[in-house]
Amino acid sequence: MKFNLLKSLTVFLLITAMLLSVSCSNTDIDENIDNENNDPVQETKEPKQLELNLVTYRANQETYNLFIDEFRKEYPEITVNVKNYENWDEYIFDYLKTDLPLGNAADVIFFDTLDTYNVYKLAENGLFADINELDKKYGGLLKWDDYNKIVMDAGIIDGKQLIMPLKHSLPTLVTTQDFLANNEIAYKDGATLREFNDSVMALFEGKELGKDLVFSNWTFAFFPWMYTLGCDFEFKDYAHVPVINDKFYDMLDMYLEVYPAPYNPTLDHSKYSSGFTDMLGVGDTMFISSNNFANLYTQELNELEYVSYIVKAHYDKDIAIIQYPNYDGVEDSNVYVSQSLAILSQSPNLEAAYKFVSFMMNYDNVLIEFDLWNAGVSGISVNKKYNEKLKEVYSDVTKSKEFEKREYHQMPQEFLDSYFDILDNVSNCILPDGNVWVMVSSIMSGIENGKSIEEAVQQYEESINRYLQE
Repeated sequence: MKFNLLKSLTVFLLITAMLLSVSCSNTDIDENIDNENNDPVQETKEPKQLELNLVTYRANQETYNLFIDEFRKEYPEITVNVKNYENWDEYIFDYLKTDLPLGNAADVIFFDTLDTYNVYKLAENGLFADINELDKKYGGLLKWDDYNKIVMDAGIIDGKQLIMPLKHSLPTLVTTQDFLANNEIAYKDGATLREFNDSVMALFEGKELGKDLVFSNWTFAFFPWMYTLGCDFEFKDYAHVPVINDKFYDMLDMYLEVYPAPYNPTLDHSKYSSGFTDMLGVGDTMFISSNNFANLYTQELNELEYVSYIVKAHYDKDIAIIQYPNYDGVEDSNVYVSQSLAILSQSPNLEAAYKFVSFMMNYDNVLIEFDLWNAGVSGISVNKKYNEKLKEVYSDVTKSKEFEKREYHQMPQEFLDSYFDILDNVSNCILPDGNVWVMVSSIMSGIENGKSIEEAVQQYEESINRYLQE
């Protein structure tokens, strides 16, 4: 994957300029929420007919349209208008990175990738409504006790719930029980990332890294990998530029040890009908990593059921799952928000927008994702009751009505126990920052073009400084 550094930096600075303009010119951006008496929200008479405007992108239309259809059934008095973008560039650069910073957006904003489009700067400039305050006004539909508080707190900015996390990552590696039994891998008892890397590299001796034995990943996935395993940043100046620190250098060095750059095209994927799943079965790959964009689905049990089926049916092996060790060796798991929602503070349809967000967060409605076996929103649900239902369903699929419409496969109980232990062990959650993505994509682009880590970092810093001075 190649990165357009010039395009990213140009958009980055354009958004900064627009946000400053919006902040200075629109001091009453939250007037729909706050009244002159400093009450949380002005009391208004509920209209008989409400309207809601939504925008989706081709990659998430199937999932969100399912929710939208169910929402229309639940709230027939709300007219829902949906604009679907088919072109990625138009959705990202015209809508999310141009219209949204100026307040020209749908009533509810879907953040459906890891690049959260400078969400902190958008929030600081008043573009998002405080959903806590809307909850107080419009009937308390949100079931806060049902949501993972650690993940929800990642959406609190300046003391307000401006972002509603829907899904989060899980720092896992999928392998086989045979592999763990026959190899010494440092991943238990608080093993550090360095200890884990060293144990993995020892297995590469005598093999060609990236060809004979691989991790299922590639270089652009460093962004979520880094966030999940404990890298954090301080930010400077008005542009919210991340400060590169020693931990970043160290983690990038370790990442490139096991995920060589560029991605090796000589690996013969043609002999594996199911890609990395079959590679796992025959032993050409040690792990399937869930910490990248393309393989984010391998955190979800409906997809892991398929992996388990292929490995068992074709190779008579049972899959296993481990927590990817943290940088500092902390046993608890770090996660990042992978899917989230926000409500436009200037929206004339705050009540309808709030009801839609509440609907998507609601436990009973979350379960409709079972109808989208391979098309659910990527990541782990923030809804604890939904995850409890998943545990019940997958522990004995023969008793689960959710599987009456399709064939099923019983995953090993040891695998399921480990999976939910990792999920129950979450202790920290990060809301990714779009400016960090600009930085990482620029540096990884330099590395893919043959530069050293130091040279790639220097190129990025020179570029960002040059643009900031213009």
